[in-house]
Amino acid sequence: GLWAGAILPLVLSVYENIGCRIAGQFFLEEFVEKGLHKKFGMAQEILPSLTITYLHCMSQGARLCILVARAAWDPDDHWWMFTLGFGLVFNVSSRTLWIGRCTQLLSGGYLRMDNFQRLLAQAKFQGGYPPFLALFGVGAVRAALGHPWVPNSTVAIVIVGLVVVNILEDILVLALGYFNFLPVFQTDEPNAEALLASAHAKFDADFVAQVVPVPSTAARLSEAMDLQLLAWDLQYNLRVDFPELPLWAHVSAVMFSQFNTVMCLIIFGGGINFVLGFCNEPGYGGVGRGILWWPPMEEVRPCGGEAFEGAGFLQRGATFAQASGFFN
Repeated sequence: GLWAGAILPLVLSVYENIGCRIAGQFFLEEFVEKGLHKKFGMAQEILPSLTITYLHCMSQGARLCILVARAAWDPDDHWWMFTLGFGLVFNVSSRTLWIGRCTQLLSGGYLRMDNFQRLLAQAKFQGGYPPFLALFGVGAVRAALGHPWVPNSTVAIVIVGLVVVNILEDILVLALGYFNFLPVFQTDEPNAEALLASAHAKFDADFVAQVVPVPSTAARLSEAMDLQLLAWDLQYNLRVDFPELPLWAHVSAVMFSQFNTVMCLIIFGGGINFVLGFCNEPGYGGVGRGILWWPPMEEVRPCGGEAFEGAGFLQRGATFAQASGFFN
């Protein structure tokens, strides 16, 4: 309904921002502050960058699955139009960091802007489009089976609306950035006393408990302090620019997010028999009506009882597979 459409962008944004902060904090505490990042032969920023990009791809896949599945189940319900409109305003405000600015002010500086939040905003230029590739793959399978690309016209309109909204978001964000209508964040100097206290804590907890190849206690404490400064610089030095991710990192985020998008689309979209076009009505009941991989879909009754005119195609395919020894 209307309230679900209004709360959807907010819920997905909270998911992204909480996941972003957890991923960034984990990277700083478990890799940078312990000095483990020096053991990697690649740029240390790839790990949190890949995780944050994947989070946004998953968020966009969830939005696509919810809207498309709802349109497939109830083509006459048009609440998705409000969701797209409200989501456009909310996402543009979030991507231009205005929501981050308000959050920082309302929290008294506790939830301050950092580079991980800036990285999330940058990842949204590319992360909004991979779920459509997964959707295109499902449509191509339906077409190859002789079924329409989409189950009904409302689903087609929702998909077109999602594409248009994503493109419009990018245009508005770029335009606001071009005219410099963006919030200004100050890069504060690091608090030496707080970093020194944290270095002492890390020194006591980690560097003494482990065999560290540093000659003296003073040198080990100095090393801990340097790691604290590095962690602060990676998180709060807002003057830095982000390096470009390598191709394999882009492919990894897109591949894993597409797999989850297709799986969720099948589960929540009415089962694999409806998603692939074997049935005209979504549902999960009936003997022999498959959902994901279990229960297995019957060849003659894929919709849970009624005969299917394409059963001969399935039977011929199964006969060919058995004859060719595919299952042996």
